[in-house]
Amino acid sequence: MLVDRCEEALGGPIDIVLHAAGTQHRQPAEHFDPKEWQRVLDVNLTAPFLLSQEVGRRQLAEERPGSHIFVGSLSSLLSIRGVTAYTASKSGVYGVVRNLSLEWSARSIRVNAIGPGYIRTQLTEALFADAEQRRRLMQRIPAGRFGTPQDLAGAAIFLASDASAYITGQLLMVDGGWSAS
Repeated sequence: MLVDRCEEALGGPIDIVLHAAGTQHRQPAEHFDPKEWQRVLDVNLTAPFLLSQEVGRRQLAEERPGSHIFVGSLSSLLSIRGVTAYTASKSGVYGVVRNLSLEWSARSIRVNAIGPGYIRTQLTEALFADAEQRRRLMQRIPAGRFGTPQDLAGAAIFLASDASAYITGQLLMVDGGWSAS
C-alpha cells in the first residue's frame, strides 16, 4: 500500500499530507466525455479523499495530530466555462475539507485547502499560450500578475505548521485577489 511505502521511506508515520495532483479536461458540458468526467473526478477528488482517509485512520488510531492540506481552485467557489468536471471536483474538494475537519478536528487533525488562482503550470499552459485569453484573465486579477507555484508554498507551509493550529475546515484563496473582485 502507498501509505506503508511512504512511512517506510520516511522512517515513521505521516503527520502532514499535501494533495497536489490535479488534472482537467476542457470541453463544453453538452459534449463532455463521460470517461474524461470520471478521470478528472478520480484524480482531483477521489484519490485525495482516499489517501487522507487512510492517513487519517492511522493518525486517529494512534491519537497523533496531523495536518491534511488539499488543493482546491478558484472553481471551488466559482464556475469556469468549459471545465465542468474540474469545477465539480474542486467544489467537492472543499466539501471534503469541511467534512473531514468536522469529523477530525476535535482529535487534533486539521484539514484545510489552498485555492489557487491562475498559476502557471502544465494545466494552464494552453491558456497562457493564447494572448487574448491571457489579457482577459489578467483584467480580473487585482494583483496585476499571474501566480507562480512558489506563491503557493507559503500558504502550504503556514497550513502545515503550528502557526495555523486553530485553523481548520478553511479554503485559503491564493489567487491575487480574483475571488474578492
